[in-house]
Amino acid sequence: MLERTEHGEVLELRLARPPANALDPALVTALADAITAAPVGGARAVVLSGRPGIFSGGLDVPVLLTLDRAGMESTLREFFRLMRALAASPIPTVAAITGYAPAGGAVLSIFCDAR
Repeated sequence: MLERTEHGEVLELRLARPPANALDPALVTALADAITAAPVGGARAVVLSGRPGIFSGGLDVPVLLTLDRAGMESTLREFFRLMRALAASPIPTVAAITGYAPAGGAVLSIFCDAR
């Protein structure tokens, strides 16, 4: 769901949740944790990437529709924690957009320092 590749001091976090790299609760949490841990682990920059043709299709609406109120609140808190982690990161974050990035995918890229 999230592939990590080190390119020297640059950590690439590749969204790997076919077919659209939709952001489900587990991926949102994994991304937030990885962004927060990157500088502690020695990374000097983070690149978020998808696959050719699609960066991220945004929040996984079919999964969200199955959640109860508590699950939805938790997911939204985690999504906001992810956005906060990107905005407050002490190292640069870059979204490598090689395709579609609607809705939550666009929000994810907007919170990066560069696209």
